[in-house]
Amino acid sequence: MNISVALAGLSGACFALIGIAYRLGQSRGLTPVRIAPVMALAGAVFFCAGADALAAAPYWVWLVGASAGAGQYALLGLVRAALARGPLSPVWCAASLNFVGATVYARAVLGETLSWSQLAAVATGVACVLVAGRCEHAADGGRTDHAPGGRAYVAMLLAIFLLNSMPPIAVKHLAALPLDDARTQMDAHGDALYVALYLALLAASLAKTALRGVRAVPVAGLATLGCLAAVGSIAGMACIAACASGSASAVFTVSSSASILVAAVTSVTAFGERPTLAWAGMVALGVATVTLANAP
Repeated sequence: MNISVALAGLSGACFALIGIAYRLGQSRGLTPVRIAPVMALAGAVFFCAGADALAAAPYWVWLVGASAGAGQYALLGLVRAALARGPLSPVWCAASLNFVGATVYARAVLGETLSWSQLAAVATGVACVLVAGRCEHAADGGRTDHAPGGRAYVAMLLAIFLLNSMPPIAVKHLAALPLDDARTQMDAHGDALYVALYLALLAASLAKTALRGVRAVPVAGLATLGCLAAVGSIAGMACIAACASGSASAVFTVSSSASILVAAVTSVTAFGERPTLAWAGMVALGVATVTLANAP
C-alpha cells in the first residue's frame, strides 16, 4: 500500500476521535467549547515544541492558520447544535467531506486538473450532506422535536461542511508553494500554520468561557475527553501533513472516508444510532464520492 494512502487513512481515523469525544461529552454536560481548549492547548504545545523556525514563518502563514482556527471555533457551536438535533454520524459525515472543498480550491485557485469523475464527486459529496439531513433522530433511539430533514438542520450540516474545509485548504495551499531547496511552504512552515490554528481556537474558546463565566465542570471527564480529542487532532494533523504533497483528490478523500466510516460505525455500535434508509444512503453517497474522486 502506498505510504501516503496509509497515512491519509490513519489521519481520518484519528480525526474521528474528535467527533467521538464531542459526542461522549454531550451526555456528561461537556460541550465542544469546553473540550476544545484542552485539545487546542495540547496541539499548540506539540507543534511549537517540535519547531525550530517558527519565527521565520512569513506573517501570512500565521494569518492563514489563525483564520482556519477561527473557522474551527465557529464549527464548535454548530457541532453542538447539530448533536442536539441528531446523532453523530451525519454531523461527522458533513465534517469529513472537507476534501471536497480542498479539491475545488485546488482546481479553482491552484490550477489542478479535475477529471469528470472528480467533478461528479463534488456533486455527490454535496448530495451526501443533504441526505445526511434526513438522519435527524435522537441517538438514544427516541425522537427529537424536529422533523427529519428540517431546513435548519440541513443548513447546519452544510455550514459544518464548509467551515471544516478551511484547515485542509490551508494545508493544500502551503503544500503547493515550492521553495528554492526542493521543499514546500508546508514542509518549512507547517508547524507555524498548526500553532496559529490551535492558538486561535484556544483564544476564542477561552474568551467565550470568560464572557459567560467559569462554571464547575467534571475535571476528570474533561481531562479524559480533552486528551482523546487532542490525540485525534494532533495525530490526524501530523499524518495529513506528512502526505499533503500528494493529489488533493486522493489524500483528502482517503482521510475523509476513514473518518466517516469510523464515526458511523461507532455511532451505531456505541451510541445507539439506528441504521435507517437515510443513514444507508448517506454512507453509500459517501463511498460513491470517495470512489469517484479517486477514479482514473
